[in-house]
Amino acid sequence: MKKISLIFAVFYFLSGMGLAPDYGPTDYNVITSTSQGFIVIDDISIWDEPIVNGINNNTAFGICPSLDCDIIAVMYGDSCIGWSYGSTSNDQLFITVNFNDQVTADISHYPNSGDSVSINIFDTSEGIMYYGVDETAIFPLSQVLIDSINVIGDGDYFTGDGGCPFYNDLYFNPFSNYGDCSLCYESYSNCACIDPEAMNYTSSAIVNDNTCEYGFHFTHNLSFGNNLIGLPGYYENSNTINIMDSLISMGTNVNFILGQGVGLFNTIDGWSGNLNIVDPFSGYWLNVNQSLDWDIYFELGTIDNCNIYETSYGNNLLAFKWGSGNALTMDALGGEAFATENFNFILGQGVGLFNTIDGWAGNLNFLEEGKGYWVNIQNSSLEFKWGVDNCDTPPELQSLNKSNSLVNIPNEFQFSQSTEQAFYLLKNINTINNEIENGDYLLTYNNNILVGSVIYNNDISVLPVMGRDISSQTIGYCETNDRPTLKYFDHSNGNIIDLNIRLKPFDNLQIVEINFEKQNETTYQSQFELYPAYPNPFNPVTTIRFAVPETLHAMSLQIYDINGRLTKSLIDSQIEAGIHTIEWDAKGLPSGTYFIRLDYKIKNQSNHEIQKIILLK
Repeated sequence: MKKISLIFAVFYFLSGMGLAPDYGPTDYNVITSTSQGFIVIDDISIWDEPIVNGINNNTAFGICPSLDCDIIAVMYGDSCIGWSYGSTSNDQLFITVNFNDQVTADISHYPNSGDSVSINIFDTSEGIMYYGVDETAIFPLSQVLIDSINVIGDGDYFTGDGGCPFYNDLYFNPFSNYGDCSLCYESYSNCACIDPEAMNYTSSAIVNDNTCEYGFHFTHNLSFGNNLIGLPGYYENSNTINIMDSLISMGTNVNFILGQGVGLFNTIDGWSGNLNIVDPFSGYWLNVNQSLDWDIYFELGTIDNCNIYETSYGNNLLAFKWGSGNALTMDALGGEAFATENFNFILGQGVGLFNTIDGWAGNLNFLEEGKGYWVNIQNSSLEFKWGVDNCDTPPELQSLNKSNSLVNIPNEFQFSQSTEQAFYLLKNINTINNEIENGDYLLTYNNNILVGSVIYNNDISVLPVMGRDISSQTIGYCETNDRPTLKYFDHSNGNIIDLNIRLKPFDNLQIVEINFEKQNETTYQSQFELYPAYPNPFNPVTTIRFAVPETLHAMSLQIYDINGRLTKSLIDSQIEAGIHTIEWDAKGLPSGTYFIRLDYKIKNQSNHEIQKIILLK
């Protein structure tokens, strides 16, 4: 399988338009979107025999005069988003794929750019549906080419899950691994949920109908303002607006919910944003107007103990779910040796644990079930799951100890949690003022506004520093490049003493180690990192952020089009160590796929990072 550029600008193949086959177990009534892509297949066969083709009539589905054509359907979950009678043009089969364009009604469940879709084939003559014969990611205004599909091929293509077990049914499937009468054409009285663990188990049933329901209750103790949470279960309706409206009906107002690069905001004109569906594996910042115990019922159950999370190199906002209750942070990260090799840090709500040159340090000792955490991953090829190889046997439940660093801090030194936060790891601070001792508090201010505090620790003090976000509680907090000042509270006499220290400039999720004995500040950034551009897709401006671990004499940041032609050179010069941000304005350029390329050289070794971005106009 390979991706190719969109070379036929004149194709206007549309799915839907009221035409749909009246046979087969799938609803083929596709709603036409204003955002479309294409799947092109060179050759399809079933059991080494050609499929029964329809006739091309300049549409993506064609016509079937014989009424026995095989049907090729592109599926996103249970939704058909494009189909064809197998009609070909120039010996290739074209299927239009419809995306969620954020405009057309009733297609919010359609895929977004870069999502994976699967292909089902219905063998009309045999009455058999073959599920998941191929799978691919697809993007608007582009094509994906599939060289060939042979349904029996290497034995992986015929139905591997359930199928109709009744031989006299129109959709009888002799190749299924087990019976699933929800896939039958007729209804049968002995079909129901046969799993004793399910809520709707039916003891008289003998064949499963794929309707088993597995519920899971969970409670979040929400505090006023920002809460870093996970939603570690499956809703029957996972639409974000539906979930937020349900929470509001319990007596609190929700101002916003933010994920990793997505958000939904409660405006005077109603809900607005791009966080359409909640994901049980993702963490979220939830901002509410009052404290509340939020009892949640996940109708379709909890996530499995050993599920692999979709992660990438760098920062990942994840929900913690591993067994039930709490777990030691090091155990959840796979043990100290594994964690040291694969992770830079893990951050919670005002707490963190950091992989330093002196070993792991910080105040995030326990992870709480259902909370959200930022996990920074060193290894781009890591298949992440909580507990890693020991995920089948989570540790015994720990007592629900509050890990929040503010628990024992006096009220006058507490601050509002922000969705923007940095951490300063302070070592040997008593070399600046030898009167600092156990029981004192380190305080940091931005223009005389308290933005962080922590009780002093002889070895290392992990000081959280809050940044300005969209909530009113964080007005006056640090913004990018602000330099907070450091003071301490002397508990013996009640005085606040200014240490006359301005910390390294603030940046969200920045980790800074400061050893005052050496008087050396270094950003906790051990290697190059090209962060995901945002927004992506974009129109016409996107923001590019990257981290540089050391000053370089030369580095280049360039944009290329899909044909490999240089479109724009953004940087080609010396660059200082640190985190850098640059905007690219693609005004005047056509919609399509572009690539960000970052080239640099360390110790005479050339390296590069590449990232794909989509311009949609």
